[in-house]
Amino acid sequence: MNTENLRAAIVACTALMAACAPVPKIDLPADDRNAVVEATTTWGTGEAAWPTAGWWSRYEDPVLSSLMKDILVANPSIALARAHASASAAVAEAQASSLRPHFGIRVAPGRQQISANGMFPAPFGGQTFTLLEIASALTYRLDLTGVARAQVGARVQEAAAAREEAARAAEAVAATTARVYFELAAAIADRESLAHIYQQVVRIRAIADARADAGLDAAAAAHHTAAETEAFVEQLAAADERIARAKEVLAALAGQGPDAMQGLQPKALAAAHSLALPKDMRLGLLARRADVRAARDRVAAVAYEQVAAHRAYLPDLEFNANFGLQSRTAGRLFESGSHEWSAGPALSLPIFDGGQRAAAVRIQDAQYAAMRADYQATVIRAVDEVSRALSGRTANAASLAAVEKAKDADVLAMKSVERRYAAGISAETELHAAQIHVLEREREIIRLVARAKTLDVDLIEALGGTTREEKAK
Repeated sequence: MNTENLRAAIVACTALMAACAPVPKIDLPADDRNAVVEATTTWGTGEAAWPTAGWWSRYEDPVLSSLMKDILVANPSIALARAHASASAAVAEAQASSLRPHFGIRVAPGRQQISANGMFPAPFGGQTFTLLEIASALTYRLDLTGVARAQVGARVQEAAAAREEAARAAEAVAATTARVYFELAAAIADRESLAHIYQQVVRIRAIADARADAGLDAAAAAHHTAAETEAFVEQLAAADERIARAKEVLAALAGQGPDAMQGLQPKALAAAHSLALPKDMRLGLLARRADVRAARDRVAAVAYEQVAAHRAYLPDLEFNANFGLQSRTAGRLFESGSHEWSAGPALSLPIFDGGQRAAAVRIQDAQYAAMRADYQATVIRAVDEVSRALSGRTANAASLAAVEKAKDADVLAMKSVERRYAAGISAETELHAAQIHVLEREREIIRLVARAKTLDVDLIEALGGTTREEKAK
């Protein structure tokens, strides 16, 4: 067989063996959508669309929208998650290169001294000569066992999980930003109500002091009123702390110093319609949750590693080919006699390894069981988060309705006291006390309205609220 026929035969055999290489199959968790449907019969149904990118625009708050834009760009956690996703993608690409042919060229000019007292006698021994070499090498791993393909599959699934985790990190940051923003708005509104109550308490204290000085009331009543006044001073200080802390948290989310958000003034807190439930919520939940998709990708990654570990017992085959030129003089380097080449397969068959492969199989089997359990836990957590948000919205709506009715009753009582005070029947302290009751109800309403907004955000996040439009598809 001449050289050309030999080369053609080698190439044909290589292609045939590569085409016969098995594609690894993996065992993935069963689709849990039906289980979710059966376990969530109390969720109810809706006809609204699922949350999409920019879901915070539904609040029609330009301050929140601007803040969200800045934080999603500058947040360090999002940047870290995206960098990790990019690195995982690069690792997957590097692993995939093991399935492709590798070709390289080496040029090695040099001078060599042959020992006169070595294995080569004179006249060859003792000479110094120039050696010029140009060599090329082609390596191709056939992967007949599928181990390399399984390892590539593992890296690809890990990269997919990293992308989902980056998306989930952005969703979590967006939800946290909205919650803290509404908490800040509530804290500012609550502080204003507290200030109004404090003014009323100061007036009541002045009246109590005057009556005690005139001997109309015991001094103990004045002391009690003074203690109540100081208690409200403490509450005002606590409200200032809540406002400052919320601004510091927002600054940290934006990757800035604690004073960066001191000038932030959120839009006044106002009641809004609750988020309408999306259609087919129970069926679509798992497909939209980035953490559930990431957990499933991690199961797939370990499943591929499991396949690789089990197939490591099989022999592997690699094809190597080398071609080069070698000469002692530059003028003869490219002559036909300077050619050198080699080509052929290399079979690898590990026999004894001290239990290394058996241990690798046990490790991957355990890892697979752990990742399946993690996937199930993630599904349960997703369902629980939606359930808690829905039940919280129901309870909060009932509480808000009750408090609003109570406020209406307090307003009627205050107006009655105002009329009695104008007629000289009621004391001024009674009027201030009635006004305080109304202000306290307003504080409760502020808290429940803010709670309603944060529960909406909780539900959006639980449903897989997206920060990128492509995730909503």
